[in-house]
Amino acid sequence: MTDIADQSTFLTELNTRMTQHAEQPDAPQQDSAASAEAKAPAPAMRVMPAFSEDRMQRQLTYDKACIWGAFVLFLVVLVVASVMESMAYSPGVTLSTFAMLAYGGAWFWFGARNARVWRSLREITAMLDAQPERAEHLIAEAFALRLLHRPLRALLYHRLAAVRHRQRRFEETAAIADALLRLNPKGVAGVRSHLLLMLVDACLEFNQLTGAWYGLVELSRMPLRLVESLQCRALRVKYELATGYWGQTLRDLPQTVEMAELLPAPQCGALHAMLAEAAARGHRHAESVWLRKRAELLCHPDQLATLQRQGLWIAPTPPAEPS
Repeated sequence: MTDIADQSTFLTELNTRMTQHAEQPDAPQQDSAASAEAKAPAPAMRVMPAFSEDRMQRQLTYDKACIWGAFVLFLVVLVVASVMESMAYSPGVTLSTFAMLAYGGAWFWFGARNARVWRSLREITAMLDAQPERAEHLIAEAFALRLLHRPLRALLYHRLAAVRHRQRRFEETAAIADALLRLNPKGVAGVRSHLLLMLVDACLEFNQLTGAWYGLVELSRMPLRLVESLQCRALRVKYELATGYWGQTLRDLPQTVEMAELLPAPQCGALHAMLAEAAARGHRHAESVWLRKRAELLCHPDQLATLQRQGLWIAPTPPAEPS
């Protein structure tokens, strides 16, 4: 009996080992499948084509025509149905009921589809700084829907201008902002000040001073929030330096310095650098030295190098070594 039990135990262990040995070749396959999934390329990000004002006008016109066309068609069908009902034709009631159901269903479908885009608009706004490529992908997906609510399409173009601004594609930023400000579709009023700020900054980046002046004039006529007022002041200093009107900057120097202290450190340092340049041009050397030291304290060296390339900052000359 003991030999039989030992033989049974041996056979059980042998069967277990054979089973484990048979399962071992599948493990590398599973590992290779997992590694293949890990190495699989991520889906390509959609990109928006180069901006065209004509295309934007066609899209806005198409949105308006479709919505009003559907409404007019609904009214025509109701009138025809009422006429048929007054002439004692029985299909009149059926036709009017069908028209109301069809119009209500179409409006529900249109509203549901736009509601998804409205939700993605909040996600786009959150990604503008950290993930502009992802934001552009979501904008392209939204524009793939041919029919959109006009205010929603205008806000999508505003977000596209913000994406282009963060990508330093300033000419396209200025083109989008200028087109939205001129066409002024419904929905732009709430972001008009931000569009003007982007327009001014983009125009100054590629030295289009006429557009920058137009934006600053429009901003001066608008009630601005505190952050917008600070940004507008910084852009005005940049414009005055670019055009040679640094004397106006020096007249408001104490107030501008006080306002600069409310900005985040990089923007505060950049404004101090521009004010130091204005003071140097106005031969106010003590103020220029103080502002320059503040700028060097607040700005990253790369930021100062960018300002120097734009002519808004002159690096201090090192002292001459004794001979």
